[in-house]
Amino acid sequence: MMKDAKTLIVALSIMILGSLGLVWHTKSVQNKAIAKATAQVENLGDLNQISETEKLKNAQQQIEYALLTLDNIPTLPVVATAPQAVTENLDQYSTKLDEIERKLQQKAEGQQGIEAAKKLAWSAAKLAQNPPHTAEVWQEVHQKWQQAMTLLINIPEDSPEFANAQAKLKDYQKNYEVVNQYYEKAKQAVQLNNRAMKLIESGDYQQAISNLNEAVNLNPGQIEAYLNRGVAYSELNSHASAIANYDKAIELAPNNADAYYYRADEYLQAGNAPKALADYNKAIQLNPNYSQAYLDRGFIYYQQGESIKAIEDLQKAADLLGRQGDLQTQNTALEVIQDIRNSL
Repeated sequence: MMKDAKTLIVALSIMILGSLGLVWHTKSVQNKAIAKATAQVENLGDLNQISETEKLKNAQQQIEYALLTLDNIPTLPVVATAPQAVTENLDQYSTKLDEIERKLQQKAEGQQGIEAAKKLAWSAAKLAQNPPHTAEVWQEVHQKWQQAMTLLINIPEDSPEFANAQAKLKDYQKNYEVVNQYYEKAKQAVQLNNRAMKLIESGDYQQAISNLNEAVNLNPGQIEAYLNRGVAYSELNSHASAIANYDKAIELAPNNADAYYYRADEYLQAGNAPKALADYNKAIQLNPNYSQAYLDRGFIYYQQGESIKAIEDLQKAADLLGRQGDLQTQNTALEVIQDIRNSL
């Protein structure tokens, strides 16, 4: 019996020593894991100073490794539970990981904002090339620069791309200030042109020309100002000056059907039917529904004895005038057609 008791005591002693060894080993592994995780995070330095994408992604990876290390720490019930440091570090590192992911998201959004701003700026710069331009073009250029700057302004101060955005914003503001001056002048030119149109309607052609001179000085790209100045000169029987203004309008806007039509009328008044006919042809080519151009060209054909062409143009004009609701002019065209047919 005594031999059996001694054997039991020895067995129990071995079991106790084994358990103590297992506890010691478990705690040793725990401490090493905590130290490893702590080192992984501390080696990253001040996370607030990291802004480069690759460094942020590396920090994200290291913190994820640290969290994984802590999550896999071995434990024993009661005798070797997870140390308090594990819980504290898990909370701390999870917070850091959230911050890194937030910064990565901010950086991605910031980069997208900067790229979008650069595209708008490039588009605005391209559009502003080779002035003069109309007020509509300057307005579009102005809006694009505004949109580009707004994208940069909206990048938050705590974004890793904030400094880059601010640097670009300073450059864009300089360009915007220059464009804004052109845009403001263009708007003033539009106002002067509108005022001149009322003066033309009232018969004050000289004052209208004075306003239009100021308009084209403010914005040499104001096509309507040249057209209206041509009209004013025409009313004053200054045909050469009128044609010169229509020439300028065509130079600025080669596809403006009105400019060709007005110049054609001026050539016709000056007795130059061939040039008038060429410009009416161009006006109709640019605007196949230009009723007045068909009407006037029809009269030229009639005067030149080309009855068939005259009837075709006058009929086309009559059809278009009817659709446009100008019944009085339509009736005039139809009457001329009937007169031509009666003379055949």
